[in-house]
Amino acid sequence: MAAAATVDTAGPLCELGRYAVPEESRILVGQRIDGVVHVYDWPAVGRGRRYHVEAGFESKAELAVLLAEYRRRAEGLGVCPMSRAAIDRACG
Repeated sequence: MAAAATVDTAGPLCELGRYAVPEESRILVGQRIDGVVHVYDWPAVGRGRRYHVEAGFESKAELAVLLAEYRRRAEGLGVCPMSRAAIDRACG
């Protein structure tokens, strides 16, 4: 019996917001993959680390809360909340 091929369906990237910390500006990007919204954190310019932030929101309101809290956290930490520096600051 042949295995069935699966194809991921990914929608276009959508800018959800921006934030700036002292060392850089970053973009929060959304993409629907197989019907599930995923949020990523990318550098606004140039090369740099990209992070998968969260997926699987129940509503637009839930997504809005995540985005607001994420930007608030970035402002408080002064770095990307997903970065190693943020983890060091939060745990150190």
